[in-house]
Amino acid sequence: MAALQNASDINIHGGNFNVIGGNQVTTDVPDLHALLVPASNASYNRPEPVARCHPGTRLKVSAEIENWITDGGDRPIFWLNGPAGSGKSAISQTIAERYAPRIAASFFFLRGAGLRSQIQQLILTLAHQASVYSLAASKSIIKALKKEPDLCYG
Repeated sequence: MAALQNASDINIHGGNFNVIGGNQVTTDVPDLHALLVPASNASYNRPEPVARCHPGTRLKVSAEIENWITDGGDRPIFWLNGPAGSGKSAISQTIAERYAPRIAASFFFLRGAGLRSQIQQLILTLAHQASVYSLAASKSIIKALKKEPDLCYG
């Protein structure tokens, strides 16, 4: 839609013009995408090469995680831990790809990778991804930010 379409002999001096191709809605809702700047390439579906479990390996821990996913009960978090190089990222990547449609957000840390190596980016990135994934999550995040505007600047 062009502004002043088919207009002729018009002189305009000063002023502000908003050309809206539809409905303009102005609210006091914070712009989540401006506030929640995620760490790039931190999600399970990042473009870089990633580690995955070889078929037939890590079956016990994979089964434990899958049981938690399907029947987590009162455990809202599954804490996967182990020493460096023990396969935590490979297991997490494999499970994330298997359950991709159910994942609202993910974060893969990487030492020395800028924002991906900083704990401060974890919550911002997860909140950003969750707000894109779910309108309900977006509304909850907006509500929290209205109540505590400094949450993004921890």
